Amino acid sequence: VWLPQQIDFTETNLHEELPSYLRTEVMSIITRKVLLTSDFMTKYFANNTGADGKPAGGGLDTSSKTAWISQISEMLIPKFLIAQQYLMRQGDIGTELYIIKQGKVAIEIDKDDGTKLVVAESGPGSIIGDIALLGLNTTRTASIRTITNCIIFELKQRDMEKVWEKSPTLKMYMLAVAKEHLGR
Repeated sequence: VWLPQQIDFTETNLHEELPSYLRTEVMSIITRKVLLTSDFMTKYFANNTGADGKPAGGGLDTSSKTAWISQISEMLIPKFLIAQQYLMRQGDIGTELYIIKQGKVAIEIDKDDGTKLVVAESGPGSIIGDIALLGLNTTRTASIRTITNCIIFELKQRDMEKVWEKSPTLKMYMLAVAKEHLGR
């Protein structure tokens, strides 16, 4: 970039304007760090043991994790949301997982009297929708509203299914971990 002050150079521009063969490689490098530092990696891959001390879902070896990270990082799609914009609404049907790269979101629950209750706030590294991605519950249980401008990466279920096709044990492993977390 020769004139950085005059060129709007963001991940979205990169994703939209590069030829596909370059886009995949460059986006993989950009998104790999986001993926590696997210709660998704911590939840599913930091601790391979279940409550009984045995590998959850059969566990995954290091080479499997590395291959999965490489494949999935190519599939993450950047999204830019302004403050007070809804990423999803309670009751919607969805199968996407979201990883917050930058910014802050509010997790809201609709109350019976028509008001909304903010039950939590999440920031960089947080994940939203892993249960929907796995197909365990596709009805959104809360609304997600941005508090600040946000950069969020989206992983679509249909893209994740391509990874699962190459590594069927990965899906079994992820389902076992998710069910264990849901059981707590």
